[in-house]
Amino acid sequence: MVREGVRWLASRARGPVHLSGSSAGAHLVAMALLDGPPVAGAALLSGVYELGELRHTYVNAALGLDAAAAARNSPVRRLPERLPPLVVAVGDNETAAFTRQHHDFVTAARPRTPELVSFVARGRNHFDLPLDLGRRGTPLGDAVLALMRR
Repeated sequence: MVREGVRWLASRARGPVHLSGSSAGAHLVAMALLDGPPVAGAALLSGVYELGELRHTYVNAALGLDAAAAARNSPVRRLPERLPPLVVAVGDNETAAFTRQHHDFVTAARPRTPELVSFVARGRNHFDLPLDLGRRGTPLGDAVLALMRR
C-alpha cells in the first residue's frame, strides 16, 4: 500500500518527491524503494531493515513472522540494483540492534545509489532523532536539506 501511495503521489507531484521515515517508517520507505518509484531521494532514520531479528523478540507475538515472511519483508535482503540518493542516520544512544541494522543497510545500499550520506547523530536516540529532520544547523537537517536541493 505504501508503494502504491508513493507512486500515486509521484504521478501527481509538481516537483521532486522526497521520502522520509523513522523506525518502522524507515522500513516502509525502504520497502517502497524496492520497486524503483520515481522519487528524488529518501531519508531513513533508525530503521528496521532486517525483520529476521524481530522473530526472536516479544514483538513477533503481534507480528507473527515466520522465516519466509521475515525474509520477504526485509528490505536489506531485497535492495534493487539502483536506489535514489539517501540520507541514513541513527542516534548514538540507540540499541546495538538498531546501530547494527543501520550499518548493515548502509553497506548494502552504498553501491546502489549515486549518493549516500550516513552518520551517527550525537546525543540522539530512537525517539528524538526525527526532531532534527528539518532543523538547519544539525547534521541530519543539513543533510536532508542538501539532498532536497540536488
